[in-house]
Amino acid sequence: MDDIGATGWGLFHATEVAIEFCDFRLKGARFAIPGFGAVGKRAARFLADKGAVMVAAADSMGATHNPDGLDVYDEIAKTFAHPRRRQKPMLRSCVQPDKPLDY
Repeated sequence: MDDIGATGWGLFHATEVAIEFCDFRLKGARFAIPGFGAVGKRAARFLADKGAVMVAAADSMGATHNPDGLDVYDEIAKTFAHPRRRQKPMLRSCVQPDKPLDY
């Protein structure tokens, strides 16, 4: 079921409903994804498509960030293009404090 992003869409939809009770808009809002796997990637995509800006993402291998915003689609593409994906499907290259970018 989550091949179509149903869980990520549900998270996004819950965010849209909650925003109705908050004093901010989704467009331009900055967000971080602490688990950039099956659900996190899709939630990030849905949020970015509505104008929110992903500034950080992390997975089991580390994290990446950019205060000006990360391109969600580019980060997703890196996930699937990275050679380590063949060994562990949901892992992607990332920034670690003691290592330079490896993608």
